[in-house]
Amino acid sequence: MYMKQKLWIFYVILTTFAFCGCSGQKAAPTPMESVTAAPAMASTSLHPAAQTAQDVLSSYQTLMDKTAEEAPASISHTIPEDMFALLARYADHMNVIPQNGRYTFTAVEESTHAYQASGMEMEMGTTPDPSDETPMDDTRMGDYSVQGGGQYKRTMLFDVAEDLSQGRIEITNLLNGENTGHEIYTFARRSDGFYFADAAADLSVTLDILQSSGTYLVAIGRLSESKVEVAEYHVASLDLLPSPDNMDFDSLKNTQELLSYLCTDKDTTTFR
Repeated sequence: MYMKQKLWIFYVILTTFAFCGCSGQKAAPTPMESVTAAPAMASTSLHPAAQTAQDVLSSYQTLMDKTAEEAPASISHTIPEDMFALLARYADHMNVIPQNGRYTFTAVEESTHAYQASGMEMEMGTTPDPSDETPMDDTRMGDYSVQGGGQYKRTMLFDVAEDLSQGRIEITNLLNGENTGHEIYTFARRSDGFYFADAAADLSVTLDILQSSGTYLVAIGRLSESKVEVAEYHVASLDLLPSPDNMDFDSLKNTQELLSYLCTDKDTTTFR
């Protein structure tokens, strides 16, 4: 039980590193640019990309708001808005201007983290198992504590059309040089709507090490003025990640073993 509790804490902390803003952030551009470390960036951006993103997604905003209200457990439909916000945030912070009609740049966050948890804290939130309490383990109580942390690094690669007609964003997270997260987001505006595909590496904790199973959780989406749809499923490799430019959403929705499916139109919202 002690090891399970320790792994649980370790996993929570790594997850926090991967998805929360970090103290002491800094952004590093591509080699041809130079920028010094700056204070933490605001959540809103005045960069032109922010207004372009708002214009692109405005056609779907009513259905997005309806989804948020009627299917609060759904998260994946917010990926396009979140990724555009990330683009605008760093483009603004690094004073990036488009070259040849594209935003192509790299941003890096680095920081050092540390944590410490006592035996009593590790007991919190767990359900004792009477069959696992004999003999008693006194190292789990009293002054016992665990410490950890290290150097966190997040690298974001942006290659996006200035008019946000299509693009790709790749995010890699490292802790002490070990991969703790990998995500690829691609999107394309087509005649019948906005399509996107997002793949995030499946990770698990084994002996205090966050490891990738080699598979990816994929979210594919099709947004239009009349309907918002998102489907989630697993793929064995990134080679199987569909391209939004020519994605057959209906075929994928009907042939993959779906983990979840969201559909919102003007009348109903379905999330299962």
